[in-house]
Amino acid sequence: MPSYDHECYECQYVWEDTYSMKQDPPTICPKCGGKARRIITTVPACKVILSGPELRAHIKDEQKKIRQQLKTDEKLKANLSGEDNYHNTQINSRKIGEEINQI
Repeated sequence: MPSYDHECYECQYVWEDTYSMKQDPPTICPKCGGKARRIITTVPACKVILSGPELRAHIKDEQKKIRQQLKTDEKLKANLSGEDNYHNTQINSRKIGEEINQI
């Protein structure tokens, strides 16, 4: 059976109650006897767990997206390779470029 949140108009008392969807919601506050209403709440998003071929396909798709992002996003490159490694690579590539220009 689903559970629902309720609130009293008069004392603002909030409580949870479980009953059938076919039943009418309570209209009387159990604390003060005042008029109450059911609160409409959002349902948290459900999580789908992938396995087997679906998981492998999802991972491949994510890899493609990341590879595309790496072509243009320097911050992502630094985050994935580690900042020190990234900076060393940049320094080395500049040195190689300078050596090529001197030839």
